Amino acid sequence: MIFGAINIGTNSTKALFASAQGSLWRELARGIEVTGLGEGLVRSGRLAPDAMERTERAVLKLARQGRSMGAQRIWLAGTEALRQAANSHEFQRHLAAKGLEIQILTGQQEAALSFAGIKSALSLTGQLLAFDLGAGSLELMAGKDGELRQTASLPLGAGRLTERFFISDPPRGEELQTLEAYLEAALALQAFPAGDFLVGVGGTVTVLCQLARGQKEYSPDLAGAKLTFAQLERSYRQLSGLSSAERTALPGLANPRRAKLSLAGVAVIYKLLEFYRAPELVASQAGVLEGMMERLVRGD
Repeated sequence: MIFGAINIGTNSTKALFASAQGSLWRELARGIEVTGLGEGLVRSGRLAPDAMERTERAVLKLARQGRSMGAQRIWLAGTEALRQAANSHEFQRHLAAKGLEIQILTGQQEAALSFAGIKSALSLTGQLLAFDLGAGSLELMAGKDGELRQTASLPLGAGRLTERFFISDPPRGEELQTLEAYLEAALALQAFPAGDFLVGVGGTVTVLCQLARGQKEYSPDLAGAKLTFAQLERSYRQLSGLSSAERTALPGLANPRRAKLSLAGVAVIYKLLEFYRAPELVASQAGVLEGMMERLVRGD
C-alpha cells in the first residue's frame, strides 16, 4: 500500500511518499517547495494572497505526484502559519474545493510527530532533549529511552523572528543583541531537563551541517551528523556579517527565502546549545513528515 504525507510549513511545503507493508515502510520519493506561506504574517496577522496562491500550487503539484504513484491515502497537515493566521480558513477552503482537506496541527501534535520521526531514524537511548525549528515556531521535546514525556511549542520560528527583529540587512549589532536577549528570556521560562543528547530537526540544522562540511548539495549522510558548539558559533558569526544576498553563495542557502531566514534560525540553535550547555548537536533529517508516515502505516 502506498501512502503520502504533505506538511505545509511556514516557509516550505514538503512531501514524503512511501510503500508500506504491515508496520514497515520504504521511502519512494520526496518533494519540497519553498513557498513562504507565512511571509508578512507577523505584521499583518493574515496570509497574503500571493503566498496562499503559490503554496496552493505547490500542494496540488505534490498531491498529483502522490496520486500518480498510486497513493491510496495522502495526509495533508499544516503547522504554525495556519495556526496563527486570521484567514487560514480561506486557504483551507481553496484546497477543499480541489478535493484536499488540511488538518491544522496543534503545537503539541506537531512536536509529538517530530519526536516520532526522530525516534524512527535515530537510535538514541537515555535522556533526550530535541527541537524542531521551523519558520513559524520552535517545538521542544524531552523523552527518555524513546518515550516522549514533555513538549512545548514556542513562537520562536526563524521567519517570525526575522520579521520582528531584523530591520537592516545585514542586521546591526544591537538588533542581534535584542534578539539574543529575547531568546534567552524565552528559554528561561521553559522547564526542560538537559538531556544526554541534544537532537535538532529542521532546514536550518541541515544548512549548518552543509556549512560545516562546505557541502553545497544535500545528501542523506547528513542524518546523524554532529556539530560542535564551536562550529555552530563560527557559522553564526559568519552569517551575521553577511547580507541575505551574500548568504545565497553559501552551501545550502541558494534559495533567497531560506537565506533570508537563516541567521535568525542559527541564532535560535546557538542559544539553545548555550542555554542547555550542550557541547554538540546531533542532526536528525527525520521529523514531522516521518512521524506522519509512522502514524499512517499504523492506521492511527
